[in-house]
Amino acid sequence: MITTNQLYYQDNQLREFEAHVVSIEPSERGFRVILDQTAFFPEGGGQPADRGTLSGIEVLDVQIESDHIVHYLKQKPSGNTVTGILDWDHRFHSMQQHTGQHIISAAFWAENRSKTASVHLGKAYTTIEFETESMTRAEMRAGERLANRIIGQNLPVSVLYPSADELKNMTLRRPTNKTEHVRLVLIGEVDCVACGGVHCSRTGEVGLVKVIAHEKIRGNTRLIFKIGGDAYADYDLKNQIMSELRTELNVQDQHLLERVQQLEHSLVESTRSLHVLEQKLARNMAEYIYAGREQDHELPFDWVVFFFEQEEERLIKEIAKELLKREQVACCLINRYTDHYTWTLTESERVSIPFVELRERLFERTRAKGGGRAPMWQGIGPDPHQAEVFGQTIRQLLQEYCPR
Repeated sequence: MITTNQLYYQDNQLREFEAHVVSIEPSERGFRVILDQTAFFPEGGGQPADRGTLSGIEVLDVQIESDHIVHYLKQKPSGNTVTGILDWDHRFHSMQQHTGQHIISAAFWAENRSKTASVHLGKAYTTIEFETESMTRAEMRAGERLANRIIGQNLPVSVLYPSADELKNMTLRRPTNKTEHVRLVLIGEVDCVACGGVHCSRTGEVGLVKVIAHEKIRGNTRLIFKIGGDAYADYDLKNQIMSELRTELNVQDQHLLERVQQLEHSLVESTRSLHVLEQKLARNMAEYIYAGREQDHELPFDWVVFFFEQEEERLIKEIAKELLKREQVACCLINRYTDHYTWTLTESERVSIPFVELRERLFERTRAKGGGRAPMWQGIGPDPHQAEVFGQTIRQLLQEYCPR
């Protein structure tokens, strides 16, 4: 039994209170403060702890420990009494989420016989996991519509502490094993469940609930909701996006999806055409580069080195692949940028570059780095002015490690 007087149960709208200090102890988090009474709800039942201040000092956390409600503060409060002020925006958000969750769970049980398995009341959204392998969009919409009807009816949210005998004759949405000191939260005549959380006074305070996503988890179905102020903020954001898309694409709402699908199809076709053109360009560039190679009589294969200026890396890789189609050729393609360069080293069939053996000396001389495996290695160099040095160094090392 909690010995701290729980003011949040007596008045869920209480925002400021006075209390006597029972004890103050230092802790790793600052100071551990116990009061004779508090309006700060401690974390529990999925509902986050309240925020606010005690005599102007920020309340970092509120927890139930043994028989007491403990407030964690950065600083030690002075005096024997304190004034507590709740962060009401945070508290009201928590109440909207928790009451909204009860309404949703009741609605989905009534509409689809979907039983709530677990709940997470988050800062940005609330998730509810239902004990059903799948749920159709029609079932989701039906549950959501009923939940919003319950909100619109502005039903009273009340609390009841039944006796053990009374509890036996009551129908709870989620059964409880407790028989004494059971706190029931009732929403009109549509929901009754054991709960220790702080709730809105009437369902109308929740405002709105909206399913925004769903997923399968552990053989169940998890729905993701925006509730209360979060739902209105989500609607505002999406309405703004829709408005900008209407202007950008010059279409009405009912034609927006069709227009996006047309653009997507056009993009796929353009990407396919671009890929074909890139392959043709890569083949032509490979022909040009190979034709302009210098003869190196100290190597047992054709050696090609070529420098690009801020070229697309994807194109360079395609050129390298085209060069590999030739027999007994190795090439080094170097792409210079304003503050670095990239390098690509490749070998065709019947060529075996001992890259592992020469890598350490190559990187030591050029300060470059990279890796890979045959037939292609890639990397980066820190100084674009040293790009030619990299090309010369790799050639010298190949002459040493791969003599004719």
